[in-house]
Amino acid sequence: MRKQILAAMLPALMLGIAATPAAAQDWRHRDDDRGGWQMTPARNNQIRADIWALDNAIARAQSNRTISPREAYGLRRDSNQIRATFNAYARNGLDRGEVAQLQTRVNRVRQSLRMERRDWNNWRG
Repeated sequence: MRKQILAAMLPALMLGIAATPAAAQDWRHRDDDRGGWQMTPARNNQIRADIWALDNAIARAQSNRTISPREAYGLRRDSNQIRATFNAYARNGLDRGEVAQLQTRVNRVRQSLRMERRDWNNWRG
């Protein structure tokens, strides 16, 4: 009986049709050496996507000439620092504090980008 069920489920699993209920939740409890909450891959990917979208927004603003190359350089540098911090944190899994810190930094750079678009002075800051 078990072999028949496995034989029936195998094609569905191979095609990726099987549902993944674990992807529905952002947080899960994992017993590790830090003894705390760890991020699921879905939330990890969301932060990575936010950083990627920030890079694209900077490139788009520079190509539209709403910010100068000098302003874009500074914003890209900030974005690269966020990416480096994310990579360092992600090695051991992200906890809630690290996620909050990364989101705050991404939001600050987004705000700086908005301000740079509106000042029209071609200087950073």
